[in-house]
Amino acid sequence: MERLEELGYRLDEESLELRHIATGAGFQFVSQSHYECVGDALEIIVHQLMETKYGMERVELPSQKCFVFLSKNAVEANELVILGCGAGKVAAGQWARKLCINGSLKIGSVLPFLEWAHKRNIAILVLNPNHASLKTESYFKNRREHIISVWDNICQKLPAKQLAIIAHSCGGYDAYELLKYRELEVLQRLKCIAFTDAGQSSYVKNLSCTSRMFVVQNCKEWVSSSMPLGTIMRTSSSEKKEITSRKGYWCFSRSNTKLPPTKTDIGCVEISAGTASHAETTMKAFEEICRICLRHIPSKV
Repeated sequence: MERLEELGYRLDEESLELRHIATGAGFQFVSQSHYECVGDALEIIVHQLMETKYGMERVELPSQKCFVFLSKNAVEANELVILGCGAGKVAAGQWARKLCINGSLKIGSVLPFLEWAHKRNIAILVLNPNHASLKTESYFKNRREHIISVWDNICQKLPAKQLAIIAHSCGGYDAYELLKYRELEVLQRLKCIAFTDAGQSSYVKNLSCTSRMFVVQNCKEWVSSSMPLGTIMRTSSSEKKEITSRKGYWCFSRSNTKLPPTKTDIGCVEISAGTASHAETTMKAFEEICRICLRHIPSKV
């Protein structure tokens, strides 16, 4: 908090918005360097709130020289939700740096999801794919190695039998890479994936038929759109009873669960997030995402 005050701002405890100390106004852009400093200060504050208010702990990944956040109840919880952010200058615990600065931590960070999970004794794991130590020329390779390392070294040691993933933007790539490289063990525990503006249909063709079927039946994507929240933008094959691809149609039913022999563009149902802003999709769809997660990993609380 001290660093933020040195920059002329404080964080409103109720709204979690930035307020200028002297005027009470919201954030005003001064220079890029000042903007970055404010962003760095907010990153620290988000991490502090995750640890002090919600009991999140940093778990080191020695092979990657970085850390992730894991809730303390993960050692006993039967339900675990994994949160994956997009690419760029987005720290663990954030959906969008600019929303944290110009909007509120309620729309730019994972804090609302932590609050939701905390009330239901659902464990949370927050990925950290953009950590400075991972920034090399092989960016996407590093993202893949990050989530696989998290799975091998953390998830495999946890008792949770019901897992869900919430993946924003490039986080969708991470989720599909995990399915691709750890399919058998992941599908034994993963119950659903909630994508937000992840472009998941461009990655799904790289999955096996088994994983693609899982995506069709158990996943949804909220996409940026000016249409009202919840408007179906593209219907999944499970609801249409057919799978639509660029090459035509493929019959689909409970009795005919085979997917096309070719790697076609098959994905899950796409729903409007109720906003045309890519960065805002996750929190605009917050309540719908929570309902989907509870439907697939029902909490006992």
